Amino acid sequence: VWRGNAEVSNTMIPPGILGSAGDMIEGTTSDLDMAKQILEEAGWVEGSDGIREKEGRQLKLTMIVGFPSAEIHRPMPELVQAQLRDAGIDMEIVQTPDTATYEARLQTLEGDLWAEAGSQNDGNPCFLPDLLFYTPAPDADPESAMYGNAFAPGTEFDQHIDDCRSAVTTEEVQQAAAMAMKVLIDDEVVVIPLAGTFRLFGASTKVTGFEAHPSGVNQRWGAVTIEE
Repeated sequence: VWRGNAEVSNTMIPPGILGSAGDMIEGTTSDLDMAKQILEEAGWVEGSDGIREKEGRQLKLTMIVGFPSAEIHRPMPELVQAQLRDAGIDMEIVQTPDTATYEARLQTLEGDLWAEAGSQNDGNPCFLPDLLFYTPAPDADPESAMYGNAFAPGTEFDQHIDDCRSAVTTEEVQQAAAMAMKVLIDDEVVVIPLAGTFRLFGASTKVTGFEAHPSGVNQRWGAVTIEE
């Protein structure tokens, strides 16, 4: 799908930032037979069109695609759609035109799956899970709290993030971050990692002074020049 410009990842951040602590995160495996068995046991029976049904209702999910843009995810949604259909699950793909529309749907929970390409903006391994999934305060600003209101897994995760915030060594930070993401990915399945994508740049040989940075928000262009 990514034509060699990504790597398999069991976590939601670059695994190297977690060090050896990242080994505790198992990630999500693909087991079609087990998926079918779980659905059968839950009473979802395959219909004539291959989509499972229960009590007169078809098993259908909606994936909202739009952060940071719908274009950046293609053709991943169609791949997931095909994989889910193999298990008897129908999936509608909704591509939002911009971040504002995507976040508006998130605030009202108009969807089941949310496709995002996250960004590791600094060297803190807790940065992204802390930003998105820590339980917000009751009086928190709705916009800043929308991810937490939608997806926060609860007290165990919050405690690991608290440990990460107060840690004083690199190893302690990595351990706390890995344990927090184990809750997100392995235990609660709030996050399903698909791939770690590479940041790509294209430049003419006339461009000088360019140094690529892995974080888009930290990319600097002040030293870039073009030779005549």
